Amino acid sequence: MSDKYSQYVLRLSQLDKLNELLAFSKEVFTEHYIAQRIEELFELCREDDVVVSVSSLKSMLLFLLKLNNNFNVPAIAISEDGLCCLNWKKENFHIITLQFRSDYIDYVVFLPSQESNRPIVLNGKMGILDFHQLLIEQNIAIRNLIVVN
Repeated sequence: MSDKYSQYVLRLSQLDKLNELLAFSKEVFTEHYIAQRIEELFELCREDDVVVSVSSLKSMLLFLLKLNNNFNVPAIAISEDGLCCLNWKKENFHIITLQFRSDYIDYVVFLPSQESNRPIVLNGKMGILDFHQLLIEQNIAIRNLIVVN
């Protein structure tokens, strides 16, 4: 990864307040509506008395950094537990859903099957960087779902 990526990761690791993370996302994700959506979600969470998890937000931002600003914009949500979630959907059997915890991801991946009319379903828990590596090594939905060519 680039020197810029390393600098961003170092800065991200030093942030521990939601407003700092929002400012960071506004600076880093200029090509996407990521920061705007996070800001909207913060407001909705305040209205609903949902406490946003700082560690979950940091994990999500780390994952998006790892994608190197080269991705289709996901749907972003915050769960009732304050956890950040991303979802990419190309079609019914081509979906990736991630929920970010402090040091791992809960994931569900639906992929089209070549053998049946039911999807292949992969799910579990995995470290953030390990999950990114799995996507690359298995070529799971990378080209047309998450990463823009």
